[in-house]
Amino acid sequence: DQIEPELPDGIGEVLIFFEPNATAAQRQQVLQDFDLKLLQNFDFLGLSRAELKISSVAETLSIIPRLNQDPRVQRAFLNAIHVTTQSDPLVGEQEWLSNIGLPLGWFDFFPNRGAGTVIAIIDSGIDLHLPTPVNSEFTLYAGAPQGLNFTPDQSNDPTANDVDFRGHGTAVSGIATARSDNGVQGSGVASLASVLPMRVFQQGQFRTPVSNSLWIAEAIAAAYQMEVDVINMSFRDASSTQTVDGVEVEIERYYELLFERIESSIREEERRTGIPVQRPVIVASTGNDGADSVGCPACHPFVIAVGSATFIDDAWERSSFSNYGSGIDLVAQGEGIVTTQIRGNFDVLGPGTSFSAPQVAGMAALIRAERPALTPTEVKNLILKCFVQDIGTVGFDLDTGW
Repeated sequence: DQIEPELPDGIGEVLIFFEPNATAAQRQQVLQDFDLKLLQNFDFLGLSRAELKISSVAETLSIIPRLNQDPRVQRAFLNAIHVTTQSDPLVGEQEWLSNIGLPLGWFDFFPNRGAGTVIAIIDSGIDLHLPTPVNSEFTLYAGAPQGLNFTPDQSNDPTANDVDFRGHGTAVSGIATARSDNGVQGSGVASLASVLPMRVFQQGQFRTPVSNSLWIAEAIAAAYQMEVDVINMSFRDASSTQTVDGVEVEIERYYELLFERIESSIREEERRTGIPVQRPVIVASTGNDGADSVGCPACHPFVIAVGSATFIDDAWERSSFSNYGSGIDLVAQGEGIVTTQIRGNFDVLGPGTSFSAPQVAGMAALIRAERPALTPTEVKNLILKCFVQDIGTVGFDLDTGW
């Protein structure tokens, strides 16, 4: 794929001066012919403001000369007032970002871009030095600027977390929170949110990632105690498929009890202090087994369970590897996700539900930055009501959720 040019002002929006003798029906037909959505009419000027239903840089730039060749149109322009210039030089490579309506959506719905919120990324850590200390791609949470480490690695310094041996946590963090308008690479969904990297994976034999349910539980509990806004977990607890001494591990029950105890402790603290405690919105990936079973911790009702979708034959559908079932809430693009990587790279790390979940985590941060009083359930309901596109069977379906 060719790299698209930098985003110009007015990406996705056009201003159309119709010919003075164009009828209302002709004007409506122009919108239909060019797959435009009418945003506003200025009858006195004979001017209409519209947007491309599916916009990209190339599409927006190409539609202007085509509109100007239409006999019903006097002149069409980019809406150069609506959007400020994007300075991230590689954002044009992030097709997934435009597929979820960004950066235009920041200006229409989320002008704070997640500012003031904290997203905890429970994963393999993060490369804290990207791409340079001067123009970092991440705004690190001031309460733990080095992140937190819950593995035995670097036990002499439990906060040391500036190395991501796997690159997974860095990529996930980039999707959710990579800074925009900093003149480097691309952008994340909640581009002004702070990130709290929480390391629960260490390097095992043959560089395989190793974690356990305790480290994950400790990280979740700490995120609650620090009152972060969003938790993202782009993994499936592997113990859900293991047996111990011939007895199947009841991983779903484990997470049920875990969240039950955390909630009980929070309620006791609220009773003791009289001060309400903010609960985080929790997002997790369903897993990559292609199985009719949502993995844990996404299995828990507290958690927004996110699968992967891919675009095939002009339609979105569940990725073949994406776990599905009655516990799934929604899907997001999980293939071809260009994002920040360790050692300053900027590319596709690989397909997976891991890269779908942080898009939803970023969305939750965007919402909380605008309406911080919303509960996790209210945030989830708002996403499902206002910010999803129904694919597959109408309404809820087992493959793609809502």
